[in-house]
Amino acid sequence: MCGPKWPGWFTTGVLPAPRNGPGRTTIRACRARAILIAIITRAQYRLHMKLHMKIGELASSAGVHIQTVRYYERRGLLVDPRKSAGGYREYDTTTIHRLRFIRRAQELGFTLGEISELLVLRLDPETTASSVKTRASEKIEEIEEKIHDLERIRNALTHLASDCHGDSGPTGDCPLLEALGPIE
Repeated sequence: MCGPKWPGWFTTGVLPAPRNGPGRTTIRACRARAILIAIITRAQYRLHMKLHMKIGELASSAGVHIQTVRYYERRGLLVDPRKSAGGYREYDTTTIHRLRFIRRAQELGFTLGEISELLVLRLDPETTASSVKTRASEKIEEIEEKIHDLERIRNALTHLASDCHGDSGPTGDCPLLEALGPIE
């Protein structure tokens, strides 16, 4: 038999050696087996490392600051992490996915309160696509209202700026400041 034993978390025995002929093992087969074991061992190690990340590793993996992770924990957007024997918070890959979900939802204009509702919808197995679409439609309507308000503000400022002469005269003659009203 050639090569090392399989790691204990895979099997409890030894991987049978590949044979070439009666009772013979080739060097090529032994090398291939050793490479396969090394690849599987590295993959399991990487998976293990991702299951036990500290807060800094989590934050950099998700593209956020450590303070953001702590804030989301306080707001209840993230599940409380388990603690290591040394008292460190340990996070898994599901927390990275949740952080990325939160970030993408914020980029789409959702507030943290709305994101909390979306997370509940996402995790509830009885949620239908229509309820998620309803939330998205409500958000689109809200965004349309904001766009309308911003266009109204832009038009008002454009009008006031066009009335202003912009010379070096006193500010009392400025139509923009006059439109804002007195401060005394």
